[in-house]
Amino acid sequence: MYDSGARTFFGWLKGGHYAWVAPRQENYSQSRAVALHNVESTITEVSGIFTHLATMVAQQGELAIRIDDNMDESLSP
Repeated sequence: MYDSGARTFFGWLKGGHYAWVAPRQENYSQSRAVALHNVESTITEVSGIFTHLATMVAQQGELAIRIDDNMDESLSP
């Protein structure tokens, strides 16, 4: 017996009994879907980290330019 809506699977055993059997293909597909979702989440998180890093680098660059300009001004006669 197989009921895809409830995800119930039964296989025939020796002695005339039915037992629940989880098909490998569905388990594999589900695990791959979960793994793919995890990869997607990680990529999104890394993208956010790099965006934040780029903002910090730009801000530090502006600060370094101001410091350099102030040093030039203080050293000029």
